[in-house]
Amino acid sequence: MILSFNEFDRAFQQLEHWLGNDASRIEMLVKNSPDARRVVGSLFFWERAFEMERANGRYLRNVPSWFIERYKLYREVFADEVSRVYDRLYFHALFPGADEQVDGIPASEILNPGGRPPNKTPNSAKPLDAAQSVDTMVQWIWDVEEGLREGVIAYEWFTHVVGIDLAKIEERWDTLPKTLVPSHMEGAVPEGVPGALIALLDDATKAYVFGLPAAAIAMCRAVVERVLKEFYLTEEESRRKNGKGKMLGELLPLAEKRYEHVRRLGLNSYVAKANDVLHHYEGGRVSEDELEAVRQFIETTKTLIELAQPRPIRT
Repeated sequence: MILSFNEFDRAFQQLEHWLGNDASRIEMLVKNSPDARRVVGSLFFWERAFEMERANGRYLRNVPSWFIERYKLYREVFADEVSRVYDRLYFHALFPGADEQVDGIPASEILNPGGRPPNKTPNSAKPLDAAQSVDTMVQWIWDVEEGLREGVIAYEWFTHVVGIDLAKIEERWDTLPKTLVPSHMEGAVPEGVPGALIALLDDATKAYVFGLPAAAIAMCRAVVERVLKEFYLTEEESRRKNGKGKMLGELLPLAEKRYEHVRRLGLNSYVAKANDVLHHYEGGRVSEDELEAVRQFIETTKTLIELAQPRPIRT
């Protein structure tokens, strides 16, 4: 994660200090106060960069637990107004008039709040209509570059023989819930080496994106079971008297009894829907309802992860 969560929180705290929960005064502050422009501009560019980074991955790791609720609050109270006010200034600052000002504010100040250049869009950002763009590129290669025909034939093999559907992959990528994984869930793992939970989440999201609903469901079940065992229940609660680990059907009632937010998630209904897809799946095409059941299971799993706290020591 290249962004500073503390930087976001400092700016957010300053806005709360000035405004409380009243976002309606943001426009006036930005117009009249260089300090407010710096803070609001920093939040504007920070959120853009963060959402771009989240959009370019299936999940984000090592997110501080405190940030998830703080960011949710910021989105609820200030984000829309910050975006409305500063997006207009930003747009006009890109094409300023002869005096290089927008509403009397120097364009350079709008584009560089705090004297720093805004966060750049990553080179790996997904373009609009990515699948169509690939198809257009391939057609151009076929028509113009004789020497690359073998590559085009390989592309045809992947799409027609292997069955890779780029348009569907892009569609599922765009609907995939992007999980923010609290840092305390990862433990002391070497840099770049995912822990067991991250590996399961990785498999679940990949399976959904690549159109493998049965595999996605199986991995989601495994993720939920592991999260409940390691972060919602004590070690004693997670095991039977014979020492063997309890199954998901045994863990869920215990977690629902202890945590109101787990009960509100209605995991039983999502598990039942997912099981129905799993038991009736015969390969080949799946219905939109079945894919939506998988997506909902991932969405619920995302919420369970983001709200998890460090494991309780005792009942």
